Amino acid sequence: MKKAKKGYSLYGVNLNITGENLDGLYDEPNLASVEYIGFANVSADKVSLDFSPFKSLKKLLIYSTEPYTIPREICYLPNLEEIVCSVKCLLPPEIGETPKLWNLMLHGDSVLNMPESIADAPLKTLTVNSGKSDPRPMPGWITSLPQLEQLYLDHCNFTNIDANINNMTNLKSLCLWDSLSAVSDFPALDKLKSLKTLDITGGSLMRKRPPYSLLEKVLDSIKTLDTLTHLSIYDWKSRKKPYHLVINEKGRSIPDIFGQFPQLTFLNISGMDIDFLPPSIFELPSLYCLYIFGNNLSEDCLKKLHDSGFRKTLNDLSGNQGGIRAECQRVMQFYKIFEVRSRCSSLFRSFQS
Repeated sequence: MKKAKKGYSLYGVNLNITGENLDGLYDEPNLASVEYIGFANVSADKVSLDFSPFKSLKKLLIYSTEPYTIPREICYLPNLEEIVCSVKCLLPPEIGETPKLWNLMLHGDSVLNMPESIADAPLKTLTVNSGKSDPRPMPGWITSLPQLEQLYLDHCNFTNIDANINNMTNLKSLCLWDSLSAVSDFPALDKLKSLKTLDITGGSLMRKRPPYSLLEKVLDSIKTLDTLTHLSIYDWKSRKKPYHLVINEKGRSIPDIFGQFPQLTFLNISGMDIDFLPPSIFELPSLYCLYIFGNNLSEDCLKKLHDSGFRKTLNDLSGNQGGIRAECQRVMQFYKIFEVRSRCSSLFRSFQS
């Protein structure tokens, strides 16, 4: 009789669950030293895994194709810091008792079915992707985490951005990636005095873009955030070409609020279909990284930018359709954020496939 294929692989401190057959796993030496467990190509509801031996576990990546509640044992693992929970996985009711849980990445059902105890978890970073769901209100539990420092909403089909987000005064990074397609209003953010990084994209979700008029409300909401060092407002496009927030003899642009951000070092306003840059951008004292590709900038605007202080950081001056890109490798936070986003998206895509 052919022996059943082993459903796990153990390499040093990394354990990958690849199938249902876990025979021999609990006889492996040094299970107490395992720091990572990931489910690969097998749904968690098909596997009976006892988490209690993994006392050194720091990161858990888990998904399920059927409704599945993660065992409560994970809440009492003394070193568990990060959970990536996707598709139909649900967190246990005791999740708030996990002593070192600082990073949570959620996709699908877990976003909409969160235990109340989550408010007691010592979370610092939260990434949420609601998946291909129907539009629905943003769950209130997300804004019930006052200690949170990084909040990433990635492709969330919410009908609103909860006004209580303005009470999350410990936030240092707030990123709304392609999550405004079903939103008609934007909340005040004036209380977020610790915010350093803000990223609000106007990209499409499920083939629908947010209303271009929402951009005006976004800009009005953020203009008092004078602590910002990194600002990305990009890929906002009007369905009706003549409609822009600023139209004059120079062409189309966006309101000039950028003088409100004296500490700004990085600015991304690419993909906005604008013809000229708001004048205050040229006067920002700390700005050394500017992304403006995907616009329709005039030759005069390009020349002015080339003659400005960005000359030393210019690495692409093609002169066509705003093909100018001022870039500085020192802006590591920007790349770090997009590395996080890329990693989240690839994980979520693999779960969905």
